[in-house]
Amino acid sequence: MKRISENKIVLLIFLVALILRVAYVLSLEEKWYFFDTVYYDAAAQSLIQGEGFGPSLYFQNLYANYCLEPLYPLFLASAYGIFGHSFLVPRIYQVILSMLVLLLLYILSKKLCPSHCSLVLLLYGAVFPFFVFITGLLYITQLFTFFIVLQIFVFYRFYITQRLGWLIVGGLLMGLAILARPIYLLSIPLFYLWVFFACKGRFGKKTLTVFVSVILTMLALTPWTVRNALVFQKFAFARACLSQSEAFGSTFWEIQRRKVYGEHGFRARQLGVHCYFENNRVAVDYYVDGKPEYKYVSLEDINLPDFDSYSGILFCGPFENRLKSIRGYERSISGADTTDHIVFNSDSPEIDFVHVHNVQKTDSFFVFSADGDGWEFPMVFTQGGRSNYFEMDYAPGTMAQQARRVAMLIYLDKPQLKSTGLMVWLHPWGEPDLWRFENGKPASSIQVLKYPYESKRYSFKNLLSKYPKEYLLVHYIPRFLRFWSPKVTGVRNKEQQPGPLKQALSISFFIPVLILFPFGIWKMRRNFITLALLLIPIVTLSFGYSIFGTQTRYRIPIDGFLILLAAQGLSLLRGVKKEC
Repeated sequence: MKRISENKIVLLIFLVALILRVAYVLSLEEKWYFFDTVYYDAAAQSLIQGEGFGPSLYFQNLYANYCLEPLYPLFLASAYGIFGHSFLVPRIYQVILSMLVLLLLYILSKKLCPSHCSLVLLLYGAVFPFFVFITGLLYITQLFTFFIVLQIFVFYRFYITQRLGWLIVGGLLMGLAILARPIYLLSIPLFYLWVFFACKGRFGKKTLTVFVSVILTMLALTPWTVRNALVFQKFAFARACLSQSEAFGSTFWEIQRRKVYGEHGFRARQLGVHCYFENNRVAVDYYVDGKPEYKYVSLEDINLPDFDSYSGILFCGPFENRLKSIRGYERSISGADTTDHIVFNSDSPEIDFVHVHNVQKTDSFFVFSADGDGWEFPMVFTQGGRSNYFEMDYAPGTMAQQARRVAMLIYLDKPQLKSTGLMVWLHPWGEPDLWRFENGKPASSIQVLKYPYESKRYSFKNLLSKYPKEYLLVHYIPRFLRFWSPKVTGVRNKEQQPGPLKQALSISFFIPVLILFPFGIWKMRRNFITLALLLIPIVTLSFGYSIFGTQTRYRIPIDGFLILLAAQGLSLLRGVKKEC
């Protein structure tokens, strides 16, 4: 029987890959399946209309202008500008990018190892579910993948030919990859180190080559960096609306939660709250034991009354609870001077209140006891006033579970149980919370921007220096393992949760790669410069994303390199002795 030539096999595999991708894209509806598409789509339409990147929809109450990465809106605008607004066109563009990625990986593999390795990579990449999936996802993943693979291919060509032109293109591509996903910034020192060792010649030539690479990467980043500086007055290469509190705040609070329910317990004795207007927004300063801890700035419209309002206490069942006292002051600030005038004090013998029968006042405490659950047990003081600073004293011996079940009611519109106002309380781990209180019950959490007065509290440096064990064992390592999980993880949209079939596909396709790619690393160990080039994006994304948070889609841009290494690992296990 006549053997089919390798070229025909390659063409057949590419045809299968194209059919799969086009069929998948055509099966999708003319709608977005991932919410971030809304941000990029709006910016792209603004570009088409000649209005720049337009207003911000991401934290729109905080940022007036578009503050995310620029590359994907430009990509969408290139499609919309030619063919009109249609989600099908950028998806077809992404099919083309996916085919180019497959071609680049195939060519790179052919230059590194035996031909059968390249065919294994090509066939696996053609049907790899995640490669098909991201062609239809209107998100940066496919474009980011393309720039990474193309950059690695170009840098490899520089290593082989030692031609400066390849390095120039590679430096620019690295800048574009960063403008697609700023996490790739972490790869810069690794790539510069690689360029130094990949360049052949004396120390001076190597240093000059690295310098050229740095300049070209910075050149690609400069226009958007200058734009962010002018618009937001901050130095940001790609995304201008990512603060340390956003990046590390949730990690900080998770550590505090574990500590307060562990050996430390609840230690606060007093919660203070000061409400005022700042730049036409309601701001709330929180004090714990007299020390300023946080400022919350509301991202929603809240009206603080300019007339007498009322205050109270709200208990949550079913635990027995006690509260020592609550006070209201009219606070005035002039320069560095702060003056507090007492408006009401629950310790006063003249104080009167309305309450449910589960809440009683003794000589020393407000006492709550009930079998019911939920925030349904209020007490409201009948003495009104214009308080804007409030203090709540916890009873001695208050436990964490008790502290999280008592709240202050402030700015109530009437001295009745079914009143409307605000509800504030302190979680036992030290995080305040602010809610709307309507018709006698909690209604909804108020969206706020959180500023710690100790500004370095949320920093990565603070997490590592103060909580190294908790951060590494409870957060970093589990995130790192989740990055490499064969199961689909991190899908927050309930409608997009993967079913059993999708999970089975993910597991069955990724487990072989997970098992084989370490063998591919071993096989390529003698060609260390090329191996290091392939490992840099793998190391950058896996270790980098684990700092902030991991999802399966964050791993997809490096899956091509993992498959390439896995194919070579398979050849090693099959006894192919040709060195890579």
